[in-house]
Amino acid sequence: MRRSWGTKKLRRGIWTVTIMVLLTTVVYLYQFYRTSSARPKPLDGPAVTQIELDRHIVLPLGEGWVFKDSSENGIDWYACRRGISTNFRLTDGTDLRRGEMTPQAWSEAFLSSTRLYLLRSFLEAPVTKYGPFLEEVQPMGNLFTAQGFGRSNGGSLNHFFLIFLPDHDSAVMIHSSTWDWKFDLEGYVQTVIQPLAEAIQVDGQSAGSGG
Repeated sequence: MRRSWGTKKLRRGIWTVTIMVLLTTVVYLYQFYRTSSARPKPLDGPAVTQIELDRHIVLPLGEGWVFKDSSENGIDWYACRRGISTNFRLTDGTDLRRGEMTPQAWSEAFLSSTRLYLLRSFLEAPVTKYGPFLEEVQPMGNLFTAQGFGRSNGGSLNHFFLIFLPDHDSAVMIHSSTWDWKFDLEGYVQTVIQPLAEAIQVDGQSAGSGG
């Protein structure tokens, strides 16, 4: 009887330890999986730290950007967040010069032309819940900026950020697009896109400082 009682006690002890080990393992695996799932995964693609445009204009991007793909019309798309792509284009505005135009007047003429082009060729309609669509320029040092949101003819949500460089008769368009209408595009614009205006360089100098 003593041997039987001792054996049962030993078995209960072994089962208790086994169950505790299993529970600890399950909790550890759950926490590891949850942490791994929450951790952002690196984006696929070659890393890109700056965009070299024409006329010695360079747009530093910083870390985290990758080249995504090229569209059929030859536009290169880049990404630094999942679910959204961005392209960078330089447009010439020499033909907009009319006499002695001020930098702001030239930027406003460029803005009006770009707005009309987008509405006629690319957009189904502006998305004005985020604000006016490319209706006014904002001075920033030696350059001007403007922005607007719109729905493309294909149904994607888009943001256009224009950086006007009057001294160089050029404008940089930063165009971001997503098919996920729940994507926090406003947050992306404020934290990722708008700061790029301060980073843009011409001949190695800050474009906005006029130096």
